[in-house]
Amino acid sequence: MIFSKRLFWLSAASLLLTAAAPAGASELRFSPADTMITSFDVFPVHVAVDAIAGIMGYNITATITGDPCVQVQDVVEGGLPGSDGDPTFFRWLNPGDAGAVTVNGSVLGTTVDGPGILFTIYLKALCPGTAWVDFGYSDLRNGVNVSIPHECAGPARIVIDEVIPVDESSWGAVKSLFRATR
Repeated sequence: MIFSKRLFWLSAASLLLTAAAPAGASELRFSPADTMITSFDVFPVHVAVDAIAGIMGYNITATITGDPCVQVQDVVEGGLPGSDGDPTFFRWLNPGDAGAVTVNGSVLGTTVDGPGILFTIYLKALCPGTAWVDFGYSDLRNGVNVSIPHECAGPARIVIDEVIPVDESSWGAVKSLFRATR
């Protein structure tokens, strides 16, 4: 009898502690979080959510700071909003703004659950330097237009390194130059 009472209280305490423990934080993040580019090409930075459930809408501003070594080329909707087959609304609100990207998006009909990509920012590397992409503002909303609590991960670091010149000569051309000098 004493053993069963102890077991009961031990089980009850364990249940209370488990219920009081905080769940893993829902997070909005950049992917990749650290990028090194060695050519002056266009490359993606995804805005993604982890295990956030019930997303119907979002308003997000990503700021771009640091060296002026990147330029926004395009912003496109990611795969998560339309993943259930419902139509979506997506608007890049400030094209031409060199310092920020502001996006408004929504699922028209139901909600979607993360993880997944909400949208992608395409940047062009302009010159060597280091730029940072960070969250200036974020609001994720559920199916009744109530904000969903979430954390924002740290900024994405983008390093544009010196472009290494490559000689376009073929091995045959190099051999013929060598033979011509003999």
